[in-house]
Amino acid sequence: MRLIARAPGDSRSAAASDRSTDTLTGTVTDETGAIVAGANVKVTYLAKQLERQVTTNSDGHFILPHLPPSRYKWTTLTFEVR
Repeated sequence: MRLIARAPGDSRSAAASDRSTDTLTGTVTDETGAIVAGANVKVTYLAKQLERQVTTNSDGHFILPHLPPSRYKWTTLTFEVR
């Protein structure tokens, strides 16, 4: 399974660096490139060991809003084949 994610602040623009939080968006695909709907995406905010989890929509897309700038760890990506 692949995760393609992007935070809008990645450009390191002046406007982005003034934000106190940002949004991480992405898409989950399998090894063939097919979209994975219903995947659980969990990230850990390393500075405080806080976890956030979200499930991808029918397009394999997810949104994690209000993330403070920091280092994050992708701890799990799971999905169930039905």
